Amino acid sequence: MTYSQALVHTFEGILSGQLSPTFVFRAKKSNPWTSTPLCFFAAMAVTSLALAADTEPGQWQRRTTEGIHLRETGHYREAEALLRQALDEAGQDDGKAIVLDNLGSLLLVQGKYAEAEQLLQRALGFRAQDPGDRGLAANLLNLGQAYAGEGQYAEAAPVLERSLAIAEKDPDRMLEARVRNSLGELARAAGRNQEATAFYSQSEALIRAAAGPDSPDLAAALLNLAKVYTVSGRYPDAEPLIRQALAIWEKAPGENGPRLAAAYNSLADLRLHQGHYPDSEKLFTQSLALTESLLGSRHPDVAALLVNRSAVLDRERRYAEAEAGLRRALEILEDSLGPRHPRTMSCLNSLGLAAYYQGRYREAEELLTRSLDWKEKALGPEHPDLAATLTNLGVVYRAQARYADAEAALSRALAIQAGSIGPEHPNTAGTMLEYARVLRLMKRRQEADRMEARARAAKLHSAQESFTAYTVDAADLRR
Repeated sequence: MTYSQALVHTFEGILSGQLSPTFVFRAKKSNPWTSTPLCFFAAMAVTSLALAADTEPGQWQRRTTEGIHLRETGHYREAEALLRQALDEAGQDDGKAIVLDNLGSLLLVQGKYAEAEQLLQRALGFRAQDPGDRGLAANLLNLGQAYAGEGQYAEAAPVLERSLAIAEKDPDRMLEARVRNSLGELARAAGRNQEATAFYSQSEALIRAAAGPDSPDLAAALLNLAKVYTVSGRYPDAEPLIRQALAIWEKAPGENGPRLAAAYNSLADLRLHQGHYPDSEKLFTQSLALTESLLGSRHPDVAALLVNRSAVLDRERRYAEAEAGLRRALEILEDSLGPRHPRTMSCLNSLGLAAYYQGRYREAEELLTRSLDWKEKALGPEHPDLAATLTNLGVVYRAQARYADAEAALSRALAIQAGSIGPEHPNTAGTMLEYARVLRLMKRRQEADRMEARARAAKLHSAQESFTAYTVDAADLRR
């Protein structure tokens, strides 16, 4: 096996690899672009490296390979140092583009979206704008994800669509499948569940046709489709998909440990949505134990699962236990990802809610305000993640009878949601209902009635959208 073949073999494994858990919050779901590690970027860039490397590797290629391995094992600082060295050593434009792609994807995982965007734009400048270049498609895919992480959904969409136009002509159908999956994530982030379901279904069909029914990539696609079914309330449709993914990965548990943990996490999330709290807690705990055994107790995925489990404990009113897990999660995240990473900020948001549930309103306000300030500095003033924290802050102000402050927070949250996820998203409906409650307490009954009517209309729209099914024939996708 040549070095090029070895690279393809090694990093296609990463491409279909670990699916880190998604944060689950009681009050508001976080933006999937900022809460979930973006696991496949580096692999796509290294696949481009492998295709370009027909000779024995140079030092920059070795450093790039090692840097990606460190990233996949959660050693972000060490990975970044190696990749920056590789960037200095790469001589030709295509080499610099490859390293910049990988470095950009690493920064995405660390939540450094603006810096990642700059690096990926530089990578794009080094590439020949060949409409048949799969490396260009991967670069555009990463760049689209960077825009999405910044909450710039309008900018992300055309970049991902351009990537798709290239990927559709590539003989490797897996590339197209991954771009369609990313477009599904974009639609899900904006609350467009019909569109997300269509893209996920197309991705699943392509993978099934290209890789077969036992492919780990297929299991990952099934899990993504189950995720959108879960948030859409289509629980009977979600569970069989999760079970299929588990069955695929359980055939080789030694190789698929992190993926199994992700599947247990998805099943736990489903049980949480269904109100089966003891089952949900058991599954989250199972996923947590497996993740700790594989990645260590200080890995950020451990923190994610602690946050997820806290949502169940909140529902069971076991607030002190939930808070203890959240404080452990915050310590891990601050140490591994830094205090201003979106995951860390989201954990602060959850800690604020834990304080609120226990009647510690001043502490809740302090934590939520801190989370809001950091999010605004890191993500910008119009990012949709700010709206969730502003809504929670409005709830805390209402509990203190500070109705003018509550109205200001909720009004700003609605303005952000209108410009990002739209007026018919379920999260927007939740903010409207809280706003209506505050207006009623302020004796502004007519305004409250109008706001409640808007919220009901949004909830009705999202419910109608949630139960629209899609079936896609892989043969129809080959064009």
